[in-house]
Amino acid sequence: MGSLPDIAGVAILASCALWALISAMGRTARPEGVLLAVLAVAAGYACGRIAGSLLPVACGAAAGLAGLGLSLAGWSGPSGRQGLDAAQLTLATGAACCAAWAARRTALRLALWLLALTTTLTAAVSGPPAGWVASGAVLL
Repeated sequence: MGSLPDIAGVAILASCALWALISAMGRTARPEGVLLAVLAVAAGYACGRIAGSLLPVACGAAAGLAGLGLSLAGWSGPSGRQGLDAAQLTLATGAACCAAWAARRTALRLALWLLALTTTLTAAVSGPPAGWVASGAVLL
């Protein structure tokens, strides 16, 4: 039997899919994009739950490093995609913090906290103010 957050997550995803279908009823609207987005979120949630239960430190560290690396490699600047950069850096900070929380060895935990701090500082230097505020809130 699933836990309450799992049941709530499934109910919310099902409600999103149902709302896309109800909104498209009687119109020439095409709900495929929204339904694919709901499917992608569900797949990401399932993969995150599975990977987080099997290898919590490795998956969190990999996600944090990947988020920071992708943000540094594809910095978009003031072209209107700053919300994407802010969200990516905030998620990378959260992944590094989760990995640090799950780590048992002190040296690994400190390295992962340093990764989270580096991601927050990167958000402060290169990203919009919302990015470093959100990353800082996650870090705290």
